[in-house]
Amino acid sequence: MKHFKINGAFIGSILLCYLIFIGCSNGNKSKNIKAVDSTKIDSAKLANARHFIPKGDRKYNDIARLLSGMPADDSTTLKSLHESKKWEKYSTSFSDNWTKSQEKRGYPKMVEWRNAEMKDKDTTTLFYPFSGPDFLNAFTFFPSANKYVMLALEPVGTVPDFSKVPADSLGMYFNEIKNSLTSILNFSFFRTNSMSKDFHSDELNGTIPVLFVFIERAGNKIIDVHPVQIDSMGAIVPSEFVQKVPKGKTNYGVQIDFKNPDNDYLQTVYYFSCDLSNGKLDNNKGMAKYLSNLNNVSTYLKSASCLMHHSFFSQIRDAILAHSNMVLQDDSGIPYKYFDKNKFDIKLYGKYIRPIKLFADDFQKELRAAYKEDSATIKKLEFGIGYNYFVGESNLMIARKK
Repeated sequence: MKHFKINGAFIGSILLCYLIFIGCSNGNKSKNIKAVDSTKIDSAKLANARHFIPKGDRKYNDIARLLSGMPADDSTTLKSLHESKKWEKYSTSFSDNWTKSQEKRGYPKMVEWRNAEMKDKDTTTLFYPFSGPDFLNAFTFFPSANKYVMLALEPVGTVPDFSKVPADSLGMYFNEIKNSLTSILNFSFFRTNSMSKDFHSDELNGTIPVLFVFIERAGNKIIDVHPVQIDSMGAIVPSEFVQKVPKGKTNYGVQIDFKNPDNDYLQTVYYFSCDLSNGKLDNNKGMAKYLSNLNNVSTYLKSASCLMHHSFFSQIRDAILAHSNMVLQDDSGIPYKYFDKNKFDIKLYGKYIRPIKLFADDFQKELRAAYKEDSATIKKLEFGIGYNYFVGESNLMIARKK
């Protein structure tokens, strides 16, 4: 790295910009490539960069690469674990499964479709309720979002501390990670019943490890991680990691800052564990306030269990319709009938015949009629997504606010 002399005024201005950026962001190519080390930025280029990238703490990226079955970066803090036979076996198996799953889910076709149809992929904030830890699909469709806000029931958990994991338990831990990813990699969605078991085990106590895997495997580098919480005023504030949420406490979350080598700015994932049903929101003023403060977001809904088809999830449904510039979803999201055609332009893709048997009662006659009426102009999807994950059986809808 070439070094340059910088005067004090310039350094001061850079530090000031950094402090302003951090204050504003508090709330604020899926390729297996080695992420660019964003901490080694040529000082001559800083003046033209959109944001200064903080150094952060490299241990988080070291942990992510270990969990992802990816080769260690130079001077990793976890070198001995990367050299263990258990990890080598895990890495080989995981990498093979990852490659096959990317082919199975039709990743190249998803990118082609995104680039052709998703002019909104560069949204500032992506809102993804009922997400589970599915950062992978959110990033595939919206790779340049500044913020990803993910809400789901699954616990946040804690960052793995491998200094406290006995050597004879490593194999079990890696198996827990692999098992938790089976459904999303093979079927395009997390199974709710499986998640209830997977993310409450002794080895895997929350979603953080899975988020780490997806962020890293998508070609990014994790810069820093912070525990956060949504307070009673709807603001994102610093918090602490808890393995078991204290009684009466809500809205625990994690903030993961990462660097995508294709972008010149820091991106952030927020994941919050919460219940979005009306009854719970009535008693969770902080989350209700947070939802009411959403503004000009893009919303992504996939494999959402048809919850917003029902009256007891009307508050989150109304918040999405009121505050989203656009909604990308499959048929399990907000029913077609709730989109006011005077307010939204709607474009349909793929095929809709009926939902899977589990949600047979949530058949949408209005959506079926729309697909029949526009059958000559509706474009096919050449990849599988959602509950009907077979190619040729899936559907997507883009609703853009007029």
